[in-house]
Amino acid sequence: MGAIFRPKYRDRNGSVRESAVWWVRFRQHGRTVRQSTESTDERKALAFLREREGKVQLNILVSPKGDRLTLEAAATMIRDDYMANGRKAVATLAAQLAHLVQHLGSSTRLARLSTDAIENYKATRLKEGAAPATINRELSTLRRMASLARHRHGLIVPFTISMFHERNARKGFFEAADFEAVCAQLRPELAALARAAAITGWRKSELRSRQWSHVDFAAGWIRLEPEETKKTEGRQFPLIPELRTLLETQRARVEAIQRNVKRIVPWVFARDDGVAVGDFKKAWATSCIRAGFFRVEPVGEPKDGEQKTRKVPTKLFHDFRRTAVRNLVRAGIPETTAMELTGHKTRAVFKRYTIVDEGMLREAGAKLAAASILQGGEIAASIGKVTAMKQRGFVG
Repeated sequence: MGAIFRPKYRDRNGSVRESAVWWVRFRQHGRTVRQSTESTDERKALAFLREREGKVQLNILVSPKGDRLTLEAAATMIRDDYMANGRKAVATLAAQLAHLVQHLGSSTRLARLSTDAIENYKATRLKEGAAPATINRELSTLRRMASLARHRHGLIVPFTISMFHERNARKGFFEAADFEAVCAQLRPELAALARAAAITGWRKSELRSRQWSHVDFAAGWIRLEPEETKKTEGRQFPLIPELRTLLETQRARVEAIQRNVKRIVPWVFARDDGVAVGDFKKAWATSCIRAGFFRVEPVGEPKDGEQKTRKVPTKLFHDFRRTAVRNLVRAGIPETTAMELTGHKTRAVFKRYTIVDEGMLREAGAKLAAASILQGGEIAASIGKVTAMKQRGFVG
C-alpha cells in the first residue's frame, strides 16, 4: 500500500517545517518510489496516488524523472540524437521544433500532453496555412521525442498522434523535349548533373557529392557509399552506354579544368573553378523560366490598381527522380530491381513515383484493342461455324 505525505525540511533559521505540497510513496519492482504530486490539495494527492498504484498493478513503469521531462528538454534530446546519428533531417529539425515549442509551450511536460492538445495544434497550424505534409513532419518529430523519452526515461506517453492523409504528392516528370529545353539553359556541369539524375533517379545531393573514386569505368558502376544515402544503405548504378558517355565527357572536361586551376579536382560535377557544385536553386529556377516552364503568381495586394506578379518555375529538379522511375517501368525492369537502382526503400513510395502518363495509357489501350479484336474474331468465327452446322443438321 502506498501513502501520501508532506515532507519536512529545515528553513534558514533551523526550524523544522512541513511542505505545503503533498508527495506520494509507493512500491514498484521491489523499490520505494517517491514523487511530488505538485498539489496542495489532499484529495488530488490521493487521486494521484491511486493513479500511480493502478499503473504499478498493470505493470506500467512509473518514472518520476520521465514525468518531469519538458518539451524544451525533449527538444534538446532529439537534437543531440540527430547529431550523434548523423541524420540529414537535422537541417529541417530546427523549424519543426520551433513550431512545436511555440504552440505547445517550452515548459509543457510530455507526460501531461493530451491528445486534445495535439488535435488543437493540428487545427491551429492548418489555420496558419501550413500544408498537411508539413504538419505531419512536425508531428513525426514529436513522436520521435516521445519515443526517446520512453526508451531513456521510461515515460509512458499519454497522447496519440494521428497523421493527415497527404494528397499533395507531385506528379511532375520530364518529356524529352522539355528536358532538352531546360538543359540548354543550364551551365555545363548542371546540365550534366541533370542528365545523370534523369538516368539514375538519384537525388540531387547524392549526385553533387560524387567523386571520381566512386566511378569505376572498368567494372561499369557508379557508387554511393552507405553513409552517403538517406537510408544509410549503399547503392550502385550500372554504366549503361548513355551514362558512360556522359561521365566520360565529364571526365574530359574535369581534366581540362585541372590543367587550368593546376590542382586535382576530385568532383564528377565540378564548376569551371574546380569547386564542387553547390546549391543551385536560383540557377534552376532561372533556367526553367527561360525555357518557358513557369506560372505567374500575384505578389501582395494590388496598389493603385496595379498588381505585382512574379514568375514561379513549374518544374522541379526532383521531377527527374519520377522521370527515372517511369522510364525504368517502361523498360520492363522488375520493380524490386528498379527500387534497388533508385534507392526507394518501400514499395508504397515507389508506386507513388510511378507516373502513368498519356503515352503509357495509349500503349496499354493499343495492346488491349489488339487483344480484344483477336479474341472477338475467334469467338465470332466459332459462333458462325456452330450456326452453320446446326442449319445443316450436324448439331442438335
